Amino acid sequence: MPSRRREFIIQVNQIGDALLIAAVFWLAAAVREQLAYLFPLPISFYGTVIEFGMIAPFRYYKWLYLVILPLYPFLLDLNGFYSRAHTLARRNTVWILAKSCAICTLAVMAAMYFFKLAMLSRWVVAFFALFSIVALFAKDRIFQGYMRNRALRGKDLTEVILVGSEDRNAEFTKLLEEHPEWSLRVTARLDPNNDLLTELPVMLHRLPVGCVVFNVSQTAFSEIEKAILACEVEGVEAWLVADFVKTSIARATVDDFYGKPLLIFSTTPETSWQ
Repeated sequence: MPSRRREFIIQVNQIGDALLIAAVFWLAAAVREQLAYLFPLPISFYGTVIEFGMIAPFRYYKWLYLVILPLYPFLLDLNGFYSRAHTLARRNTVWILAKSCAICTLAVMAAMYFFKLAMLSRWVVAFFALFSIVALFAKDRIFQGYMRNRALRGKDLTEVILVGSEDRNAEFTKLLEEHPEWSLRVTARLDPNNDLLTELPVMLHRLPVGCVVFNVSQTAFSEIEKAILACEVEGVEAWLVADFVKTSIARATVDDFYGKPLLIFSTTPETSWQ
């Protein structure tokens, strides 16, 4: 999947999650406030006395948004919540949410301690941690179901032709199945060693193809160049999987040098403060 489209989906999810987190934090404060009215007297729970006294108004909690809203989505992204396969087991998804929530909760508690905000109820933070995990998990399941249903109904799907060996095509097909939100469906598979230049133009004419993915080794580059030109003539996007250079830690980026497309492999960040 092109990085621009993937990053757009991630950014939309992060904005949606940030709004959901903001609403959940307000809900946690509202629930804690209502408990003070419902249980004005101390209650005993398995030998433990719990008191729900009156808490400070929500306006005193608002500044915690400055910690929660930037940090929580960042932690979700850092722990792989947005880049994980949608076939990942639910318990692994819950673990990612719990880990991100725990770190964010500790950061909030630390901020309350260092700024000496004793008037703020820690029950609000505890309720927020619990509610946020449940809300984010429910939102994620709804989003996955929505995208899966759209894919099954054929809504906004881009038809794809895979060009590569049988193993490479199977690997790429599995990747697309794990990410239905990409809205890509494999229409045909071609082997670059079996009359590629003859079969590809026919398929481009016959099928409503949105793009052709070339996932090949170095030995097939001479034929791939001609096939990409055929896609150019038909006005169909051509994607070239650039994993033919096996690197350990270097990251590949695409750039332009005075009209010359460059594939850059770098082990350093793109930007620096130095």
